[in-house]
Amino acid sequence: MARELLDEVVQSNDKQRFAISNDGLSIRANQGHSLKINLDLIPESPPPVLLHGTAKKSISAIKADGLKKMARHHVHLTEDLEVANAVGRRYGKLLFLKLIQKICLRTGLHFLKLLIAFGWLSLFQSNT
Repeated sequence: MARELLDEVVQSNDKQRFAISNDGLSIRANQGHSLKINLDLIPESPPPVLLHGTAKKSISAIKADGLKKMARHHVHLTEDLEVANAVGRRYGKLLFLKLIQKICLRTGLHFLKLLIAFGWLSLFQSNT
């Protein structure tokens, strides 16, 4: 594959799913890994409010057990209502969860800022 085409794929992907290594010799996924890899993300203080889009059918389990990463490596969060809407509506009737920074930090949640479309990851599950 020509390097110009590879650069175009990386730059034009609307969800910014791919990245080229610093040395330019390899490409990797920014998200959706089945293997645990180091994305070189640094914990950062989140904005005052983050959103998590989910299906209404999931709310009872979330209330009982907290937000869980399920088969993913992290819980995905965003500041963008449209992104939360697009993610949550894939699984049924849409419901938004609003996470307040002060409360989340008090319960021991840690956050990573992503340089890709949806924004934030929570490192730990919480049942609060």
